[in-house]
Parts: sequence; C-alpha cells; structure tokens
Amino acid sequence: EHLRAEHAIPTAIDAEDLPAAFGAYGAKVGDSGGSKKARSVHELLGLGFQLIEWDGFQARPIVDAHGRIVAVLAGQPRGADYAAAALSAFDVLEEERKAANFRAAMATHRRGGYVALHVGLSYGKGQRVPSWLDNGAYNPLLERLLANPSINRLATFASAAFGIWAPTLYDYYRKYDQALRKRFPLLPRTFPKSVFSSATFNFG
Repeated sequence: EHLRAEHAIPTAIDAEDLPAAFGAYGAKVGDSGGSKKARSVHELLGLGFQLIEWDGFQARPIVDAHGRIVAVLAGQPRGADYAAAALSAFDVLEEERKAANFRAAMATHRRGGYVALHVGLSYGKGQRVPSWLDNGAYNPLLERLLANPSINRLATFASAAFGIWAPTLYDYYRKYDQALRKRFPLLPRTFPKSVFSSATFNFG
C-alpha cells in the first residue's frame, strides 16, 4: 500500500503464531537465562540470520508469510537538517551522560549495558489516576532533553512514521490520548507533536 513490493522484506513467520502476553498487548519475554554472548555478523549468518543491505533512508516493511507488516525500517527524511538534528541529539545525550555521574547499578537491566531513563505518563501498580513518572534527581536532566529542539525533531518523525505504517493503531493511541487529556487537562506531554505519552532515553 505504501511502497512497491520489492521494498518489502519477506519472512517465513506467521504473525499469528508469535508468542504474545495475555491480551496480546505485548510479546512474551524470552528465556532470561539464554546466552548473553555477543556474536559477530559471521556467527549470526551461520545461525541462519540474514544480512539486509539498507541505506538508512528508504522505508522498508518487514512482512510475515501472509504479507502482513510486522516491523518497519522507517528510514529518515533526506534533508540535511534532519541529519544535523540527529547528530545534535547524540551530542546532547553524550554531554548529559557524562555530567550525570550515573550509578553503575543503573546500567544493569534487560535493555542492555547502559543507563535508560523513562519519562512520561504512568498508570499502574495501584495508581488511581495517571501521573508523571518521578525520576528524582534526574528530573531536571529529563526536562532539558524533552525541551531540546533536535530531540523533538526525532520524536516528531517517529510519531509520524507510526501514523503512516500503523494508522489504525495510531488512531487508537490518539483517540485515547485525547480522551485522557480531556479528563485530566493538566497532564504534561512528552513531546508536542508525538502521540506517545512516554519515552525512554538510552544513554548507551
């Protein structure tokens, strides 16, 4: 629908057979006791992985055996200003990481061996109303990142790409975000032009 068929990356999987958590809200967590070995490209190819050549710009959907989109290499805008924004965002994250003096224990989690800070709305674990995540001493750092124009540019593109490739799900997000903010009008946003109500900054 969005691109010529030759841009799609086919797979043999059936999306309906993928393991999902109750309610199909998310995928089941794999075996946490599995191998933690870092493998080379050569080793991965030997295990049956496929190397996909990609220029980082042309959007390419990954489809299952029935042609259903299960993931997307969303690419990026070709303008030099977007590339500059990406480099600027990287520099800002590096500067904040070096200045933050994160505790070593904060880099141990399932995302990888680096610090990851979550920001945005939270609702669960006994909460009666949605609330903004409290990161304690790191709140000012996160406020600076959320206000950064370059990071906002990347977040806006990510939200727009979501709307292009998963329009039904995007509309679902937008519908309930609007309803939430109608009931709680003082709730802050992560980014002005993003449909996502939370984000994670990876300081890897």
